[in-house]
Amino acid sequence: MRRTPSTSPRKKNGSCVSRGAEAAPSLVIGQATSFDEYARQLMIPPAVMDLARKAENLRLSAWEIEAMRKHLAPATAPGEKVGLLRQMHDPSHPPYIRVACTGRGDYDHLAAKHGHLHPDDHPKGDIGSPVVLEIWPAQHYSPIHSHGHTTGIVFCLAGQLDVMIYEHLDWDARKLGLITLTPGQCAWLSRDNYAVHRVYCPMDGAGGPTGPGYMNASGDFGARGCPVLPGTGCLTRR
Repeated sequence: MRRTPSTSPRKKNGSCVSRGAEAAPSLVIGQATSFDEYARQLMIPPAVMDLARKAENLRLSAWEIEAMRKHLAPATAPGEKVGLLRQMHDPSHPPYIRVACTGRGDYDHLAAKHGHLHPDDHPKGDIGSPVVLEIWPAQHYSPIHSHGHTTGIVFCLAGQLDVMIYEHLDWDARKLGLITLTPGQCAWLSRDNYAVHRVYCPMDGAGGPTGPGYMNASGDFGARGCPVLPGTGCLTRR
């Protein structure tokens, strides 16, 4: 689902005048089904389209999704050991679990303990490729935040993610559009377009509490891959 500014003609002095100059680039990268949408697709920067083309066949397999769900699931009895992803959840930044695809991270010791990573591989600080996998537990959401000068794509890999786009970084900022991403769908951002947003995973949280220091009571999640070109990072409005 997406809502973007209209490019429909308007009347001026009895004639029909195009509003093409007021058109905004499409929020979502995909096949156009109307001329207006085709024009907005052409306005997406070439660097973004190159990232999208390289990711278009990217998918999580069924066993990868089930493994993530298992490692996110809550304990079914007091004292029961929970999965690796639930152990990795950081209460200081509750919305999602960020998994770097290369380099080192703060939770590598947990992965090494389970045999998924050799403790001597890659010194800490080696950031490698600017690609991350974000796992959003059901019902978790982010504050409104800006990605600054970053250029990149948001490619949905599993579940469902709702992204509200804002004009600038302020709680009273005008909303530019709401997109709902499902697997295979791709949104984008750059310094000049759609850099400010808020993310929410609407999957079933099974009634568990959410918020700082909490996780939901289910193993459902949404996941997205975020390849980016070099940029500045995020600013957050709390």
